[in-house]
Amino acid sequence: MKPVAPKSYLSTILLAVVLLVLLAGILIPTLGRVKSVPRGPDSSNIRQIGQASLIYMMSNNDRFPEATHVWDFARQLAESGGLDVASMWQSKVDPAFNDSADVPRTVLVPGDSHPRQLDPLFRQIKPCIAVPLGKLTNEMPSSTPIAWTRGLQLDGTWAKHSPYGTDGGYIVFMGGNVAFYRNLISDDDKLLRFDGKGKTSNILDALPPGCRIGEYVPTLTEQSEWAKR
Repeated sequence: MKPVAPKSYLSTILLAVVLLVLLAGILIPTLGRVKSVPRGPDSSNIRQIGQASLIYMMSNNDRFPEATHVWDFARQLAESGGLDVASMWQSKVDPAFNDSADVPRTVLVPGDSHPRQLDPLFRQIKPCIAVPLGKLTNEMPSSTPIAWTRGLQLDGTWAKHSPYGTDGGYIVFMGGNVAFYRNLISDDDKLLRFDGKGKTSNILDALPPGCRIGEYVPTLTEQSEWAKR
């Protein structure tokens, strides 16, 4: 039998390695959070939530929705802000997203009744967005946050169980601009304090005094499971 030439033998080995790598990519399960799902739609969604909030204020004496929780906030934007699309409040990257469950199409119950009621299916979702629950007006600084990715902690970092884990999150401001932040720790990424006294990593300091945060708070079990992505 004629021996294989060194170059041919090397080519055969390299081809075998490439095939093994490709096969491993198919067979080995993806570890961690799924990276193939783009976050682009999430940026667009939170931008539209910000725009709907501004539209709401134009129809309600320049005042922001004074909601009791994030679902009530969504209900008010659907009624007076023109944002009656349930998917705006969810992200396919979010571990809270369940595509096998009944997914509501709208925030409000479809129909012509007035006032329209919150869709029970929407009340069951776990929104990926957090909102301020307070008396905001359009006279407040353009740097005032009006919606952001759920899980932002008061130290300026996002929790492991948040939609993108510790990778960061989006914030939309009163001025309408949207930005993605890894965290709010460095001076360049800190928010402007509402009282005008410098910068802060604490989202509450960037909001009017007494303002609360409306967001879905995962159970301890969910926090543990979602943090493993």
